[in-house]
Amino acid sequence: MRPTPAPLPTPATRATSGRIARSRGDSASHRARSSWPVVVCALFALVALSPGHARSQPERAERPAAAPEPGQRLVLELAPGVEVELAWIPPGVFEMGSPGGEDGREPDEGPRHAVRISRGFWMMTTEVRQDQWIALMESNPSRFKDDARQPVQTVGWYEAVEFANRLTEAVAQRHPDLGLRPHYRIDDAERFHDGHVRSAAVRRVPEHRGFRLPTEAEWEYACRAGTSGPFHTGETILSDEANFKASLGYRDSEGGVFRERTEPVASFAPNAWGLHDMHGNVWEWCWDWYDPHWYEPTNGPTNERGERVDPQGPGDGNERVLRGGSWYDGPWYVRSAHRYRLGPVFRYYNNGFRLALDPE
Repeated sequence: MRPTPAPLPTPATRATSGRIARSRGDSASHRARSSWPVVVCALFALVALSPGHARSQPERAERPAAAPEPGQRLVLELAPGVEVELAWIPPGVFEMGSPGGEDGREPDEGPRHAVRISRGFWMMTTEVRQDQWIALMESNPSRFKDDARQPVQTVGWYEAVEFANRLTEAVAQRHPDLGLRPHYRIDDAERFHDGHVRSAAVRRVPEHRGFRLPTEAEWEYACRAGTSGPFHTGETILSDEANFKASLGYRDSEGGVFRERTEPVASFAPNAWGLHDMHGNVWEWCWDWYDPHWYEPTNGPTNERGERVDPQGPGDGNERVLRGGSWYDGPWYVRSAHRYRLGPVFRYYNNGFRLALDPE
């Protein structure tokens, strides 16, 4: 198991519809090497009048709304001057876990198995930034805060869920046409003296469309973006592709830069579906409880093709899943298939998260 940084001392207490663009890159304000977004216009089919029927009212042909393209972006305002950007993740099937010969493989990454994501969804193109967090939560628990575009750190799973509900409410005020409602119900919350949640009963409200943590399967599917190797960058990963302890090379690759801190989000090129920092920077909380044997065939139903469909993780547990690795971790821990876990109350300075949003 990877070494874990010591936890920081608990901090003191102290519209209109969204813009949609088609791009696998980031906005001009981002630092990634990506393409400029292209505005996506709605297409309408018009039926021409047939000769001799000038007096009759022509019917308008209704064409079903086209599904977004993979990586298409949705930009929503959450506060004055603060936006959240999401990319479209298409439905599909992938092999979850790692093959037996993958360098750095842990036992809980197998057996590799087919998973079907039956519905596309939106996912934040970056980890939650500090300016986004401060706009809704006011305080900033992060250790590294030289740049408002650095990911928020030192947040537990409960704080991530609370932020998801607040983000839903904030965006709903500015974009009422989206019909957003908080996706989580949080009951019986017990808090530390500084206001952080010690324990709570959290459940999803599936009929409420709101921001939420991705499932572990959704996270790995989105990270891979159609790839099947150790990283979405290929068979290895370098320090100019992600923020991790690159002084430790992966397999035959030479060591690179160990930055020893978080970097502003989108400092590196995105994957094929427009997501930045899926490898490294900060660990990302997922919805699922952790079970080291969850991938075993007896732990989930399958369809007629032998695929698990939209797995939600175990029904209970003591620890929640984190994915993606961080600035603090070597390349083995930032692989697409690597799994980590912590109790939902723990807050380390290499933990963060990003959120998903279901389609209408």
